[in-house]
Amino acid sequence: MPRQTLCGSSAGSLVSAGVLCGLTVDDTMPIVSRCAKKAREAGVLTSLTPGFSLVDVLDPILREAMKEALERQGVTGNDVDGFIRERVNGDRLRVFVTDPSKFTHPGHFGSHALVNDFSSLEHLLSACILSSYVPVGTGPMIPEPGSTVDKAFKFMEDKWVKRMKKGDGWTVGGDDEDGLEDVSPKKKWWDGGLAVMFPKIDSRTIMVSPVSIRSKTNIVICPRWIGDDSKGVNIGSRGLIANTSWENAVGAKNMLYATEDEEYEKIFNEAYDDARRVCEENSLV
Repeated sequence: MPRQTLCGSSAGSLVSAGVLCGLTVDDTMPIVSRCAKKAREAGVLTSLTPGFSLVDVLDPILREAMKEALERQGVTGNDVDGFIRERVNGDRLRVFVTDPSKFTHPGHFGSHALVNDFSSLEHLLSACILSSYVPVGTGPMIPEPGSTVDKAFKFMEDKWVKRMKKGDGWTVGGDDEDGLEDVSPKKKWWDGGLAVMFPKIDSRTIMVSPVSIRSKTNIVICPRWIGDDSKGVNIGSRGLIANTSWENAVGAKNMLYATEDEEYEKIFNEAYDDARRVCEENSLV
């Protein structure tokens, strides 16, 4: 079987990294629940409350979950970083980030970069944190010294990242490293979804979306499409269409504001059903 590569931007990078490190579906719900509780405690705007930093809340919770997942596999202490190098490297994971100094619009290919070579768990987590960092959105505009984003900036400042030599929108090239070139370090990277919201390698990539979308070229695991084909709007210029249903609007709202645990349980169950449905429809199971 050919090597499979996971690509992730923003929350997708966290999920992909977690999968490779052994996090299960049962592990993820407590992570979401604990983060949502902290966000609700922040005020009526939850995660968008001024001064609230989602990445600072997430970081220790994610580290704890990762440690427990690795321990279940007998990986502890000095063995952890070796496990990361063996399990995650070899272009098995591409974590996307955005260069804010070059970013002009969503899907701007020239501002994207990726990390696909990790020296340690800290390296992996730092890349994923920055891939999920939106100033004022998920973290502070100006990170304070010692904060999660500040530490990730400092850790990554001497780490080389890579960029696809060629691309089209969010298509991020072939299934090997021949099309990659190094990008100098000393940059402060932002959320990968700004430049590469739905990364794909080619038409064989199975895409995953928390809201209902359609692709002209790829299989997409996402909520069921509501309404007829006219209820859609193009996303960028790469053959993606987003459903304009009320259900999609609610899904987008739940991505911005923390809701109650019961609602997250419902979302998790529906996501599992959607994944099975799409896989069965495309003879993947």
